[in-house]
Amino acid sequence: MPKSVNKLVKQASVVASAIGAGVLAGLMLAPKSGKETRKDIKNKLDETKDNIEKKGTEVKTDMKEKTEEMKREVEKKVEELKK
Repeated sequence: MPKSVNKLVKQASVVASAIGAGVLAGLMLAPKSGKETRKDIKNKLDETKDNIEKKGTEVKTDMKEKTEEMKREVEKKVEELKK
């Protein structure tokens, strides 16, 4: 996997973790009943899961594009070397 993709995945993980921790802390400190708090936590977790899946799809698409680009470059270099 190219370094730029690894870096993007790590950054997305850090951001998602930070957002999740902040949301969880905010929910835990909110003056609500336990039932309401659990519902809010579940909703936020579902929302975060959806966001992570969306980012994962974007990263996967980006990786496919970069892989194809690298493949074309290698094929081009091979053709140049054959001449």
